[in-house]
Amino acid sequence: MKKLLLGTALSFAATAGSAFAAEGVTACLITKTDTNPFFVKMKEGAEAKAAELGMTLKSFAGKIDGDHETQVAAIETCIADGAKGILLTASDTSSIVPAVQQARDAGLVVIALDTPLEPIDAADATFATDHFLAGELIGFPRHLSQHPGGFVMSDAPLDTLVPVENASMAERTVIQWDKDDLDAVGMLKVDVLALGMLSCIRKAFQLLRQHLGQDWGLASLPAEDPAVYDMLCRADTVGVFQVESRAQMNFLPRMKPQTFYDLVIEVAI
Repeated sequence: MKKLLLGTALSFAATAGSAFAAEGVTACLITKTDTNPFFVKMKEGAEAKAAELGMTLKSFAGKIDGDHETQVAAIETCIADGAKGILLTASDTSSIVPAVQQARDAGLVVIALDTPLEPIDAADATFATDHFLAGELIGFPRHLSQHPGGFVMSDAPLDTLVPVENASMAERTVIQWDKDDLDAVGMLKVDVLALGMLSCIRKAFQLLRQHLGQDWGLASLPAEDPAVYDMLCRADTVGVFQVESRAQMNFLPRMKPQTFYDLVIEVAI
């Protein structure tokens, strides 16, 4: 959300005027602090978008939350440096207005982020979230999605017990309740993981029998094959259940697993 907010704001700023739209121009990001994770992510998103647009981004932040003076000094610095725009999360939404007006009089585009100024038209634009509505939505499911290995057990037809709706795929349905809802009413939900990988293993066994005459199964497959661990240490794990994410592929060459229990630790971390 923060990156989307910053990206939209910078894109707006980049098209606010012909001079601002050119590559190589400078914009400023002024946040309340540089220690709050919210503003850290905000800065990361702004830096990424600025690099994409070919802009130079200068970042400023208050020393502590409520440090209005440092934000005013930052605005003055942006004006002196010839910046074309300012993205601002104001510590004091009313006291900052004279400095903002000074920047606008100097030709800078000022966009208030997250918190509107007082009055709201003191900035050229405001990109803010509706915190009240966001608070009301806390705890709601983000979206409905299908779990291919999720099973809900019941002693009666499921649609007589829980709300069911059609999924986007034909002949598929989705239960409107999540796992917490099911747990609250005492219904059993079972997740069978790695169905896709189990299918791959079954097909591999079939190919081995067909082409090499080797008959393997899950019970007879060697448990500690050094070649497999060599593959894992090279992060050659695309499509391998539990260790195919970028984070796991980055960590595997450093951990260098040599036993199954090493992999237990790897996945747990």
